[in-house]
Amino acid sequence: MTEGPSAAITVDSATSAAWVGAAGTWVVGGIAALIAIMQYLSSKFRPKVTAFREETSGRLVVQIDNRGSGAGVVQAVSLTTPAHLLRPDVQEVLYQWEIAGEVSESRPVPFGLDGGASAQLFLRIDPTDNSLMNPFDPAGNRYPLDAVRVRLDYGAGERSRCIAMEVVRAPVHIEGTTYIPGCPD
Repeated sequence: MTEGPSAAITVDSATSAAWVGAAGTWVVGGIAALIAIMQYLSSKFRPKVTAFREETSGRLVVQIDNRGSGAGVVQAVSLTTPAHLLRPDVQEVLYQWEIAGEVSESRPVPFGLDGGASAQLFLRIDPTDNSLMNPFDPAGNRYPLDAVRVRLDYGAGERSRCIAMEVVRAPVHIEGTTYIPGCPD
């Protein structure tokens, strides 16, 4: 056997089997950790919010889909303008609920949403309402309805999601009424 950089390294079969076994254990452990993380994430309350507005009116539909298998509570649904990005104390956009096809003063929040369930909320905004005023515009112009965003507060109040609305162009008309699973009409 020669000494130095050209020396041959011999590995017996027991050593190589131990390394293959150790590598296999690490691979199985990594896959198990990945599965555990995926299970944890899917067992939570994970609402996905989609909002549409009719172009010809201030009628909105907010679709809340729980993509997780865990139940959760929707604490509040609010409408905001871009002014909230600069000053959170700016008044939220006022709206009315539409329940059973009629404008209603009742607000069915908070409400629970089971895993895999979805709720459909119909809201109406008055485009001439003062809550749409731009507080940073000296001319006193209003924000357009396209600038309004939907904010959903859920859980214990420390979590929220804010999304922009998509505009449904004419002649499409949004049909339906507010539906919350487990709530009486």
